[in-house]
Amino acid sequence: MNIDTGIEKIEEKIRHRIREYSMLPAGASVLVGFSGGADSMALLHFLWTHREEYTVSVMAVHINHLLRGEESERDQKLVETFCAERGIPLRIFRENIEEISKERKLSCEECGREIRYARFRETALGLKKPFRIATAHTASDLTETVLLNLTRGAGPKGLQGIPSVRGEIIRPLLSITREEVEEYCRRYDLSYCIDSTNLQPAYDRNRLRLSVIPVLKELNPALEERVAASVELLRQDSLYLDALAQEAYTDLRYEEGYSCDALRNLSKPVLSRLLKRLLEEAGGKRLSFQNVNECMEALETRGVAMVSGGVRADATGSYLKVEVSSKAQRKAFPEEWCVPLHGATANLPDGRVFSILPVKVEEKIPCKENKINNLLFNNPALYDRILYTGIVRNRRSGDRYHPAGRSGSRSLKKLFNDAKVPPLERWNKVILVDQENGKILWAEGFGPSEEFAFCGACDKEQAVFKIKITEK
Repeated sequence: MNIDTGIEKIEEKIRHRIREYSMLPAGASVLVGFSGGADSMALLHFLWTHREEYTVSVMAVHINHLLRGEESERDQKLVETFCAERGIPLRIFRENIEEISKERKLSCEECGREIRYARFRETALGLKKPFRIATAHTASDLTETVLLNLTRGAGPKGLQGIPSVRGEIIRPLLSITREEVEEYCRRYDLSYCIDSTNLQPAYDRNRLRLSVIPVLKELNPALEERVAASVELLRQDSLYLDALAQEAYTDLRYEEGYSCDALRNLSKPVLSRLLKRLLEEAGGKRLSFQNVNECMEALETRGVAMVSGGVRADATGSYLKVEVSSKAQRKAFPEEWCVPLHGATANLPDGRVFSILPVKVEEKIPCKENKINNLLFNNPALYDRILYTGIVRNRRSGDRYHPAGRSGSRSLKKLFNDAKVPPLERWNKVILVDQENGKILWAEGFGPSEEFAFCGACDKEQAVFKIKITEK
């Protein structure tokens, strides 16, 4: 194979995917998930090389999961060197995924995925909009995902595997295989890391990749291409059925709910999509085909169905009622969230409003008379930076800071334990963070950090600010 012709074909596949899905709007800030592996190496190299052509800015984000000891440190070092040599902006997060996964009762794989996307979005808040988060999933990853989902009895959505675009997330490499990625790296002499865990058959995806897919490729060497074609047909059908379900969602809704008779007249593909949406809106999580099917049976038999997440679907009356059961014990942890400051305010997910307000101090007053849990001071330059780089978010595993008036740094977990804050309430407490350096400036219930707290000895010329959280 002529190498130049080969690389041109590979790059044209990437370009076509970007064009087809309008992945890179002009002026966008693009965050690239950069593990240091071949896939992410090719993706970052392509986007950085062609950033002026697409008129976008590019930044790399590396998450060190601290799972593979020296190998994890090796990967981080390669990432740092690659970006430093080319002047690529880089942000690194070090997350103890093993510890966090135990705390959240998730598998390491699932926890790692949640943390990655949370950190990508957190980083994106400080960038110029619009922004995109680029991940390096390939046609080979798509094939593996489709086959895994098939073994689990997935419906049309699961059998579509990995979407090219989901909100701000884009996947420019979904048209090329893992072999083509490696060819790209060879052509441009790009060194990359190999994750030793990819060779361990303990993981379902690895067993599929190492044992099953080679057999299927013997039957059809163009396996990835054929799977991608099937996925596209399913996607087109799903778009049409989703549109019908959206019409039903809007047209069949009454003040009392959804008429059971009207729902029974819908075709099963449309009804299943509508019911799944209603269950999710009520709080149902990780809904399976069986969950939706049980709800459909309840509708047909005029009965009741209980689905995951403690959601109850009641079709015993004229209108379907889908709600959280009063007896359900909700054990799932809320998702991580973070929102940027707009001016000096931020709208919180629970409907409250976070504000930083200036306070006029005419004279020096002892701290204890100023409700130190609400006050902090900054020089004007620092305050301006906080307004630009500050974010408010809920807690993260491992969070710690030095609360004003206390001795030394403490973890938020210990502070919550000492204050006897119920576990589920902890995830809605507000934390003010300087995104530029990662420092916690203030925590709801515990006040400002020692470094930024107002005190009676402070010069009255210093700017003093009050943090206030109000209902809308």
